[in-house]
Amino acid sequence: MADLFTIEEFASYLHQDVDTSSATVARRIASGWLKSATGLIDFTAPIDDQLFAWGLELAAIAFRNPDGVASES
Repeated sequence: MADLFTIEEFASYLHQDVDTSSATVARRIASGWLKSATGLIDFTAPIDDQLFAWGLELAAIAFRNPDGVASES
């Protein structure tokens, strides 16, 4: 099984330092969402650019909004 992206790539995408634990959880959430949407059981290396891009974006959503809050005050 290949990871969608590295923690370093995720931090670079967010333009901030991230703790490994939270970034790993966000990556797992993104992987789950993508596997559900695509019907894939696993990701193979090298990761396709489209999966990489969607993975980063979905992980960023999960990372920035871990409670699924619809709006911020």
